[in-house]
Amino acid sequence: MRWPIRAQLLLPMLLVVLLTIALASGAVAYWRFVQVRQRELDDLRRVTATLADASFPLSHRVLQQISGLSGAEFVVLDADGQLQHATVQPSGDELHTARRAAQQTAQPSGTAMLGSKVQVGQRSFLVHEVPLVRPLADGRRGTLLVFYPEDRWSAAVRQAVVPSLLAALVMATVVAVMTALLARRLVEPIKRLGAQAAAIAAGDFRPLPVPARNDEIRDLAVSINSMAEKLSRYGQQVRDNERTRLLGQLGVGMAHQLRNAVTGAAMAIELHKQDCPAPDSEALQVAIRQLRLIESYLQRFMGFGRAQ
Repeated sequence: MRWPIRAQLLLPMLLVVLLTIALASGAVAYWRFVQVRQRELDDLRRVTATLADASFPLSHRVLQQISGLSGAEFVVLDADGQLQHATVQPSGDELHTARRAAQQTAQPSGTAMLGSKVQVGQRSFLVHEVPLVRPLADGRRGTLLVFYPEDRWSAAVRQAVVPSLLAALVMATVVAVMTALLARRLVEPIKRLGAQAAAIAAGDFRPLPVPARNDEIRDLAVSINSMAEKLSRYGQQVRDNERTRLLGQLGVGMAHQLRNAVTGAAMAIELHKQDCPAPDSEALQVAIRQLRLIESYLQRFMGFGRAQ
């Protein structure tokens, strides 16, 4: 399976950076989540402690004002579990369910904690139960149910976590783009070098422009250009040698033909001398010597051509 060098450069770097960003952003988001959760709990704890130990009557108006400040809803029950004052109106079944859920998650110290989720009407709440220190109008101590809206809690969590996640997404996008650009900057020169190598293999020895950046890719380009120049020079030498060899073979062939002709001429003169003896055959002797000399020269030339 082909694995491009761009992917080899991009994926490991990108995975490491994205993992680092994810871990850092997750840690920041969790830290902010804990902070928001603790802040909401502290605010609710203070309000609940104030109401539980209040020296003033917890009337409907007082509960409405505190509900507007804290964002929570409050229900005051008497010792028999009957609703006295409330900023939210749960039904009997909803009230019973809320008390049972609050008692299951009650804290031994009585501190306010966000408890189980219950449904009141169309809204979801996290409910907590706190015993009142101040007696009610009947002289008995009642109970305060704190209903914290789940959507408010979710909004607070989103407000704390989403900016960190968005920052992580932006950083991841920037890192991905920068890594892609860096990989492209490294891969494109390599592609050009590959194309140059293919051109050299096809017989095109033109040099490749050398990159201005002084790095290993520039060194590789210089080496390829040097190789192309040497191959071009070697190719020219091979062609010259081949041309010389071909000319030598042609000369040997021509010398062979000339030698045959000279040998034939010399033999014809000798036969003529035998058939027609003359008192003075000095001219024929000179002709025969010259022909033999030419034949000797052609023989040497043929020997030299074969050696080449």
